[in-house]
Amino acid sequence: MLKTIKVAEKMLESATVFQVSTIDSLGFPNITALTPLKMDRSLDTIFFYTKHNSATVKNLSNTTNAAIYCFNEDAHTSLMLKGRFLIINPQELDSSWTDYLNGFQKSLNYIDPAILRFTSLAVKVRESGKVSYSDLQD
Repeated sequence: MLKTIKVAEKMLESATVFQVSTIDSLGFPNITALTPLKMDRSLDTIFFYTKHNSATVKNLSNTTNAAIYCFNEDAHTSLMLKGRFLIINPQELDSSWTDYLNGFQKSLNYIDPAILRFTSLAVKVRESGKVSYSDLQD
């Protein structure tokens, strides 16, 4: 379990894009690529920036359950997290949250932005063909 957590934390530090999967109103997965904010990123919590009227945000009215995925092609390693999303209105955050946007995120210049806080419940790591799993919540 400890090795799983260490590998997951290392991948999380270097990941620049995540595939985010939510469930639409018909029960189908909706998968999109989102870049995480650099604020308070940990195995427990990851923040994402998107627009309020995105399919991802709309799907959260059906269920907050979601999964995120990233991979490192060179190391043949992937990280999968299952958990829940909470929609945060940017006005609820300290005004310095915009300092955590990368250049790409700033260029999106959303009129009605949403910050999504992903809380991880479990982690699965695939490293060189071997899979390990760990629950993160009691």
